[in-house]
Amino acid sequence: MNNSISRFHLSLLGAVLAAFTTPAFAAGGFSFLYGNKSLDSTAWWPVESQREMAFSFEYQGAEWPVTLLTRYAFSQGLANITESGFTLKVRGTTTEMGLGLRKYLTESRVRPFIEAGLISVKAEMSAEIAGYSASRDDSGIGLWVGAGVSARLADTWSIGLLGRISSADVTLAGVSGNAGGQHVSAFITQYFY
Repeated sequence: MNNSISRFHLSLLGAVLAAFTTPAFAAGGFSFLYGNKSLDSTAWWPVESQREMAFSFEYQGAEWPVTLLTRYAFSQGLANITESGFTLKVRGTTTEMGLGLRKYLTESRVRPFIEAGLISVKAEMSAEIAGYSASRDDSGIGLWVGAGVSARLADTWSIGLLGRISSADVTLAGVSGNAGGQHVSAFITQYFY
């Protein structure tokens, strides 16, 4: 029985490797994204507006109607609140790991698209005052949806804009809130074939 399971897993691994190394199946790209993430102000004030960087990888088989998409996104917001001669330094960060699907709506050089998927989000809020600091973090699972447009500059490069909405509930210091948000990013993609 163990030998049968091992042979099955090896056969499956071989099929996957063959699919990813066969030229007819090798279509995809790496993207770098930069923009802004807006979070719920009730839970995230004063760091509800955060700068965001992301990296994504997309892969499409020769006959696939959609593209498989993975994304890693990191956002951070910093704020100082001064009161009675003391300064409270607040930092909020989120990390999103996503797996989903993207559908290009045309095959022209300018291609609008829609996308959706699952995300795992880690959120952290920290504060420091007079040399004392404290932080709280939590993780959650959620969803994202997005839409954008990609414009080809050359055979292997494109630029574009992406808007997304993500949602995942977390609890920080006893307060529940959404660690997702509204994302607006510009991106550049290098394709491979």
